[in-house]
Amino acid sequence: MSIKFQYYFNDTGTNLNDFSLYNHDATLTTDGNGVWSSETPFDVSSNAYINSPGSFKFNGGDYFKHDVSDNWTGSFTFSTWVKPTETMIEYSSIFASSDSKTVINSFQIDANSSDRWTIRLKNTNNTVTVYDFADISLNNWQHIVIAWNYDAIYANRFLKLFFNGVLVETETPPSYVNYLFDFYKIGSNRNSAKLFKGYITSTILYDNALLDDEIYSLYNADASGSIHDVSICPTFTTNQHIFVPIYLDNDKIVV
Repeated sequence: MSIKFQYYFNDTGTNLNDFSLYNHDATLTTDGNGVWSSETPFDVSSNAYINSPGSFKFNGGDYFKHDVSDNWTGSFTFSTWVKPTETMIEYSSIFASSDSKTVINSFQIDANSSDRWTIRLKNTNNTVTVYDFADISLNNWQHIVIAWNYDAIYANRFLKLFFNGVLVETETPPSYVNYLFDFYKIGSNRNSAKLFKGYITSTILYDNALLDDEIYSLYNADASGSIHDVSICPTFTTNQHIFVPIYLDNDKIVV
């Protein structure tokens, strides 16, 4: 497992810094109305707040974009905190994986006409797969996670949709479904035509499908600042050498 990007939104200016080892910084496109903000879903005493002490307020003319030079497809987990401040029009998006809705296997996380969060995918047979999974909560922070497991064995494939730490939907998509990343776009749909209005912070992308309890822990980690209570961890002292294994993926990234 590796982290493809990790955006804390503790920035200023027109650059959204990526804290993963891939350095996938995103660049702001703006009409000048979007602003960096101290608005955050996290308690000020938490580690989550230390990492993400603010957010970006999108005002309908702003989005961040990174062109992915090593386009990739397959399993992933996408996690973000969002706070819509105006009723979202259909197709307005918090994240998109391409710069065009015609790109096969590209997708976006957007709103439908019933004020529901939706994941919308362009399929290889030129159809569109759409799953809506939660009501959009206006003027409230909400945690959204999409987990896609792609496997050579079709029976092992699944799409899981989480809202505020709770699994709300599990899908087994058709065999031709997969998900592609050739852009990372935050605050915009694929065509850059339907833009988000509200706050976004603490956004992360993994290249595997996290387990349910890992996603629950991720939600609580973002909310409390720790994956678990370190006070209950065992401690010991020794004068012996301790060997700790470190694993690298094919790109020699620590996993």
